[in-house]
Amino acid sequence: MNHKPAETVRPLWKHWDFTIDNAADAPSRVLRRFDKSQLEFEIAFLEDILAHDPTHLDTMKLLAELYTRNRQFRQGLKLDRQIVAALPRDATAHYNLACSLSLTNRLDECFKRLNQAIRLGYREYEHMALDPDLETARKDPRWAALFGIPTQV
Repeated sequence: MNHKPAETVRPLWKHWDFTIDNAADAPSRVLRRFDKSQLEFEIAFLEDILAHDPTHLDTMKLLAELYTRNRQFRQGLKLDRQIVAALPRDATAHYNLACSLSLTNRLDECFKRLNQAIRLGYREYEHMALDPDLETARKDPRWAALFGIPTQV
């Protein structure tokens, strides 16, 4: 049997300045790119990986989550759309897309995706009820209808 070695994913090192004029200067030069936060470091690293392989789903999922944590909702939405396109039968992918749509106030599509996630088997109802990403959606009257809860007249 002929096994092909797994392809290694390499970051785009041209974005990472590791040139050192003086050994004592190394920490500040290396850290200068990441002086804002660990989160931004992780985002930059995953963006470099996606630049090498734009279809790497695990990286896309991680990066979409990090974008949301960093309040970069449009970037997260873009990746969540790509993930659903690649995994159209994945309930969690539709749920995550619904969260991104709620965060960007696209409620019509948000409810469509929530319905699809439930149809595909998403059953984390308690999580849905508490997920801060769905706060905007929970304020909409369609939220109650989604779960068959009668609305007050």
